[in-house]
Amino acid sequence: MKSTSRPKKQPILFAVMLAGVILAGSLSASAVPLLQLQRIQVNQTFTGHCCFPLVQAVGVKEPSAVTSVIVTFSADYNNSNEWFLAGLSVNNGPCMTNFGPGGFEILNVTNQFSAKTFRWIVEPVDGLIPGAFNTFAVCGGGAFTSGARITLGQRTLSVEIGK
Repeated sequence: MKSTSRPKKQPILFAVMLAGVILAGSLSASAVPLLQLQRIQVNQTFTGHCCFPLVQAVGVKEPSAVTSVIVTFSADYNNSNEWFLAGLSVNNGPCMTNFGPGGFEILNVTNQFSAKTFRWIVEPVDGLIPGAFNTFAVCGGGAFTSGARITLGQRTLSVEIGK
């Protein structure tokens, strides 16, 4: 009687499939939904006294047990002739500049841009609505006069649920 040992293919196939599912799940879990991101790559000049919308907005659906969110705004900027405030409007509320860093420094050098990143923590008491889609819009303006101006270059805005 001849006995041959042949490995079973089922456990190997199962292990390969399981590894593929785990990899796919980890990749999709790290991807941020499109509504939570915005990128603008065109220079735009804003002029005026605080506060008015600076065009960008993102949103995220809060779980039923509302939790803090993190909003990150990053921009190249130039042509700021005075301190230019940057703030956040939560769910179309007023422009709030007290969530974190509050503005762009004066920079008025021809063809020279600087970069600034704001990372704001928005708590449930700041107007987040449980179980609903919450929106976050960047706002700002001159701290002192209506003649304040700034040119924003490439910029990104994102929101994520805090953990």
